[in-house]
Amino acid sequence: MKLKQNYYLLKNNPEAEEKTYRDISFSQEIYIEKDDFMEDAPEGYFRLTP
Repeated sequence: MKLKQNYYLLKNNPEAEEKTYRDISFSQEIYIEKDDFMEDAPEGYFRLTP
């Protein structure tokens, strides 16, 4: 079974003078590295939280 994927064109660094872009694909499942997720995140934590 093949999962449906959506593709998006995103800026690499919105603050940079030279604008560069990359293609990102998303499907029904997303895998997150353990270091990028925190259940009880402190204030100012800019990664993924529930």
